[in-house]
Amino acid sequence: MNSLQKKHVQKGSIFKIELKGNQSTGYRWCLKTLPKSLILVGEDQQADLHLPHMVGYGDTQVFFLKAVENTQVEEVLEFVNMRIRNEDLKDMKVMSYSITVSECDTDVPYQVVNNYFYSGHIPKNEQKYYVFSSLEEFQQVFSPAATMGRQVWLTKQDFKKNIVLAVVEPQKDATTEYRLEAKPFIKNDMLVIDYHTEDTKTPGTEYRFSEILMVSRGDYDCVEFIANGNKLTVPVKEETNA
Repeated sequence: MNSLQKKHVQKGSIFKIELKGNQSTGYRWCLKTLPKSLILVGEDQQADLHLPHMVGYGDTQVFFLKAVENTQVEEVLEFVNMRIRNEDLKDMKVMSYSITVSECDTDVPYQVVNNYFYSGHIPKNEQKYYVFSSLEEFQQVFSPAATMGRQVWLTKQDFKKNIVLAVVEPQKDATTEYRLEAKPFIKNDMLVIDYHTEDTKTPGTEYRFSEILMVSRGDYDCVEFIANGNKLTVPVKEETNA
């Protein structure tokens, strides 16, 4: 029998997983799969209260784990209930956890927005960060682009519960790929967007790349962009009714 639980933890924190067992049967919970974002730092075993009418001796195994790396996708942490002698793994009980790790104990839902290109006017060698609180603001500098696949456009309704963030790269003879180092999270009243870019040279052909994210509104009043370790803060405007 398999079961799955989702768990989000803050990087640097230590948390515990408690699993019920029955030590008199010889079965023990063992670590089956340890994701790279976690390390096992300790174990403990606690005997449960044994009542006269109960058969066997129950216990609780406690595993202490530390979150050491941010995750980009959900990772699997698994425990298997087994005895030392060989048995058919298909019949063993497995406890599975879907683990995510970020700089904060609460991350913020987000969505990458495609199908738009930058149509604003800034110098070729300038990088620009935007925080949009309304569709009208967004449409002043971004225009729809015809792309392959399903076409999805932002609406006024999207801005009721979200803001839209964008970074526009300098114009250069390279293509730019973006990778989030951690899911967006809130820290000290700031929404933090920590990302990394990688350029691939295209001699003789210049591009101006941009990345757009739609992020849930929350208890923050500014956005801190961390680009390859370099920080820049942009205030968040209040939602407009335009």
